[in-house]
Amino acid sequence: MGRPIPTQVIRNGEKLFLKECTTPGCKYVGYVSGGCVRCTKCDGNSLKYVRSAKQGRIKSKRSIDNEGRAYQSSLERDRGVQLQQLHAAGEISDLSYQPGVTLLDTPVGRQRYKPDFTYIENGERIWEDAKGHETETFIINRKLWSLFGPGPLRITKRGHGKSIVVAETIIPKGYERRLI
Repeated sequence: MGRPIPTQVIRNGEKLFLKECTTPGCKYVGYVSGGCVRCTKCDGNSLKYVRSAKQGRIKSKRSIDNEGRAYQSSLERDRGVQLQQLHAAGEISDLSYQPGVTLLDTPVGRQRYKPDFTYIENGERIWEDAKGHETETFIINRKLWSLFGPGPLRITKRGHGKSIVVAETIIPKGYERRLI
């Protein structure tokens, strides 16, 4: 599966949007200006916006930080910027993004989970996930993490105003603090 097609582009300084024709039989899909509603192929008034493949049912919008790194939500971006500042100040080390963790590996299949961040704090590896909305998949992964996770998983959420708070820390069953 390749990269998703962008729903908007800028050409010659003009912002163009990906639209498709809804007239039966016409299969036109192309980039047109925002106010354009007339199909160039069938000349019908039937163009509609194409929804981004990346936008899920939760409708979180992808955000980009000052360094050009893309995040799935503004909450994740804001927490990423905070962690970058902590890393620059030397309070945490070995900061990485979207680390893959296999929670369950059986002959029938495997369950993988990608927390948003991982880093070392006070000599201990910490995984962290910024959650604005908890999906059914995350609830399952939370239970699996509490049984088979490799270490503490912090769940951060928005507090009052724009602050970000640690809402919960999941310690796996039988986990003993391992200093790195």
